[in-house]
Amino acid sequence: IVKGLRDLTVTAGESAHFVCELSHENILDGVWWLGSIVLQENEMNQMTICGREHHLVLTMTTTEETGVVSFVVGNEKTSARLRVNSKPKEERLKDMTIFEGDSATLSCVTSDTCTPVTWKRNNVTLLPGEKYEPLKHGKRNVLLIHKVRKEDAGIYIVVLLSQSK
Repeated sequence: IVKGLRDLTVTAGESAHFVCELSHENILDGVWWLGSIVLQENEMNQMTICGREHHLVLTMTTTEETGVVSFVVGNEKTSARLRVNSKPKEERLKDMTIFEGDSATLSCVTSDTCTPVTWKRNNVTLLPGEKYEPLKHGKRNVLLIHKVRKEDAGIYIVVLLSQSK
């Protein structure tokens, strides 16, 4: 192996393209791996050989594919880390009116269960405590606001944080 694989970061749904270069042409017995799984060529895993270069294109990536991609030929191996970040999803929070003293519940759904979020009011990060209680139920993220007061009025947003596994 003359030129090894390079680490790659993509967003879920994008393609990840890996290339390694061998010392000779016409080497056909190379094997691509994702973690401990041998990859088979199909519409999601496209493998090509162009002279000395061996290419792997993983199409429509998912966060579950985050891991180590390897190419093995004979006794030689090259590996690189694939990071698939969650695709940002925008969901508009619904406007609401709450009576003073009641609790308010805001929620949004993320594209996967691993996406961490932070909540903000008027661009100020809200910290968990007696007033604000952030919860996570699978893909649904919830913010409970206890004992609402007039000062709690404002624009609330949820920010999806990128996550590398």
